[in-house]
Amino acid sequence: MRIPFLLFILLLTPALAALGYDMYQFQSNLEDNQTISIERFQADFKLSDLGFILKQQSPETLNMLAAKVPEDMIPTVEALLKTKALYITLGSSGVLLTLFLLLGLLGLGPCKKSK
Repeated sequence: MRIPFLLFILLLTPALAALGYDMYQFQSNLEDNQTISIERFQADFKLSDLGFILKQQSPETLNMLAAKVPEDMIPTVEALLKTKALYITLGSSGVLLTLFLLLGLLGLGPCKKSK
């Protein structure tokens, strides 16, 4: 059993994009003459919330989401939007990778062994 390397990369792409966005925000907040040190990185580097990224990059998507969410689901969606984007993307990638590993071990679905 083997999970194709391409699938692994595709599942981790959103996490890498979230981390890249956070690095971009960190570097854009530095002054021109500042150097990056461990102390500066520990003090100033912050992981972005999913809601912050949506608000900055796609406000129309956030507005559409706010309009379509039922009243009873609003606290759940707010909690999700306050969660760090890197954690959400790594978590969903981990769930999918675990699912594919289980399917591979059982020989089912897309991991079915050919005869």
